[in-house]
Amino acid sequence: ECRSGGGEPDRGLRGVVVTGVAESGLAASTVKVGDLVIEVNNARISGAGEFFNYLAASAAVQDTALRVIREEKSVRVTLPALPRRE
Repeated sequence: ECRSGGGEPDRGLRGVVVTGVAESGLAASTVKVGDLVIEVNNARISGAGEFFNYLAASAAVQDTALRVIREEKSVRVTLPALPRRE
């Protein structure tokens, strides 16, 4: 789950705030509730629509790099590619 928003207007950052993470999902060990996702594969995002478009295009074929703001620090995390079904 996530919502669009700029969690830090004084810094001019816009992105997607993580409001929930599935315990068994691919992001469970890397993304945390409260993270502000501001980049997907080095591309700035400003809202949920962009986030999901970039994620959908990337996750099926490769690992996906996210830049998040967590506890007022910029952190890079990597989501693994979706497992292939044979």
